[in-house]
Amino acid sequence: MKKLLYFTIWFAIIFLLLACTNGAPENETKQLKIIYINSDSPGERRAEVFQDTQSITLDNTEYNSHITRTPNDSLPYVTDKDGVTYVDNAITLRITRGDVPIFNRTFTKNSFASLVNDEFLREATLEGMVYDKTTPEGIKYAVSLCYPQTDLYMPISVIIDTHGRMMVIQAEEIPEETTHEEHSLRI
Repeated sequence: MKKLLYFTIWFAIIFLLLACTNGAPENETKQLKIIYINSDSPGERRAEVFQDTQSITLDNTEYNSHITRTPNDSLPYVTDKDGVTYVDNAITLRITRGDVPIFNRTFTKNSFASLVNDEFLREATLEGMVYDKTTPEGIKYAVSLCYPQTDLYMPISVIIDTHGRMMVIQAEEIPEETTHEEHSLRI
């Protein structure tokens, strides 16, 4: 009986230890999982509201990053080949240094129109934005424009420097060692 009790306790401890970890390394990049929910209208889908706030250190200075993604009914809807209609999203990125605002802008997919062709822009939605990393150029965010509910997407990077200036880059074209000048759009 004692062996069964020890075995049960040991099994419970192992189970709890495994349940408390997700098996992912701590330095792994965040991934944004898009979940579409049905709205009141049949055949119309919208992403859930997403918010992310985190502290980021760049050049020994702490910045606060706030990202909010919301479905926006005032934007043109996107209809896929199966006739399912999706509400497009607007994403607001706000960066502060203490109480001082450094950057505050709301993006739609049209914010990236210069980086993609018209057909893709018409059929894609702005899926998400997440903090990627800091670089010598500034704070880098990964942005995803994609066909709804597919793996077909256009990776875009938005880099905000310490003065609040923005650079938009088509992410897959950038070798890490370039200065990004030939592949970027400064705004």
